[in-house]
Amino acid sequence: MKTTLFNRLTAGLLAAALCLSVLAGCAAKPQKELTRYSTIFYDVFDTVTQVIAYCESEEEFTKQMEALHADLISYNQLYDIYNDYDGVVNVKTINDNAGKAPVQVDDRILSMLELAQKMYDTTNGKLNVAMGSVLNIWHNYREAAESHQNEADNTLPTQEELLKLIPDYDVLIMRVDPAINKEILDAAKNLKVIGVCSVGLNHIDLDTAKEKGIQVFNAPGLNGNAVAELTLCKMLEMSRHTIPACHDVKVNKTWDKYKFVGRELRGKTLGVLGFGRIGQRVGELARVFKMDVVAYDPYLPAHVFEEQHAKSMSIEEVLKVSDYVTIHMPLNDETRNLFNAKSIAEMKDDAIVLNMARGGIVNEKDMYEALKAGKIGGYASDVMENELAAGGLTEGAGFDSPLFECDNFIVTPHLGAQTVDASRDIGAHIIGKVKEALDLK
Repeated sequence: MKTTLFNRLTAGLLAAALCLSVLAGCAAKPQKELTRYSTIFYDVFDTVTQVIAYCESEEEFTKQMEALHADLISYNQLYDIYNDYDGVVNVKTINDNAGKAPVQVDDRILSMLELAQKMYDTTNGKLNVAMGSVLNIWHNYREAAESHQNEADNTLPTQEELLKLIPDYDVLIMRVDPAINKEILDAAKNLKVIGVCSVGLNHIDLDTAKEKGIQVFNAPGLNGNAVAELTLCKMLEMSRHTIPACHDVKVNKTWDKYKFVGRELRGKTLGVLGFGRIGQRVGELARVFKMDVVAYDPYLPAHVFEEQHAKSMSIEEVLKVSDYVTIHMPLNDETRNLFNAKSIAEMKDDAIVLNMARGGIVNEKDMYEALKAGKIGGYASDVMENELAAGGLTEGAGFDSPLFECDNFIVTPHLGAQTVDASRDIGAHIIGKVKEALDLK
């Protein structure tokens, strides 16, 4: 596996060191006579850098920030693994000339590599400058997307592109798209590990992967809080009509609070279908809002429900008594089309369904009919039946749904785990599993 010399994780250590050294005129800790100032830099190390300092005056703070920004720009160029700069021999220069020609290496690069080695030993390999190749893949696709913002298929390789790319790779790290079918796995001659940065594995042909000896890892539980918080977010949005109200103000230029009378979560019953890590966390958050929690999960012992202050019920019972029903189940033969015309008919007329799991669990045609007929209060989803078609990844499929016509339907593009916090935890977990599978230290 090809590796590069340096990555931005180590550069982050440098940025922190620079902030401490350059702020000699400002205090590290606030004192009575000092004032708090802050600034943000967007042009260094491919990230957002915020600096907070306490100084005697704004002029002094500005002076210090100008010096710091200049240093960060200099080091950004020096440690850049992607771009060339006039008159700068940087890490990219070193990598480009590896095995070809000698390069005069800046002492600052050598010093940082010594620090990186020390941090590698201190963290037992968790900080590894040789993992820049992973960042490089992300960087290239991000740059391509930013250069072709009007193209619909710029975020991920198509099935055809993936078929051409996959033979050279030992490791595939992905989320929920594209679908990894038998054709792709047959083309993956060197593939040893698939790391899925999510919980669900229904987009991967697991039988074929097993036949070929390809290990598949997911990240159960690590996105739990992120998905749970999004669920509560959607419950509040549906209950208080915040999205149509915002549209009314910004687009229609009206200010009429009487059009958007909502309801509180307090005293309502939340039904949780699938009471694993995510479902339990949703229940925990719901109880903060003084909701009653009922749940269905046939795989859990009775004491789990008791410990989580939830009443165990059958699916039919949950649907009948709940004001809100949230889905946290895998997509399989048992759950596919679980919400159909028959099951929806058993629910309260003003009940709200929330789906943060998989699109196929809800029959969208039946849900559309129920919403139009007023048989259900609303549907909030983070997933769609044909969501992979949005990126042009499902041949012959189009991304559309009759649900888009319904005012009492809100949707987001499967962003349940899209938080900085969850991405960090999931990424560390998957990298650890990949290293373990390949016996890498």
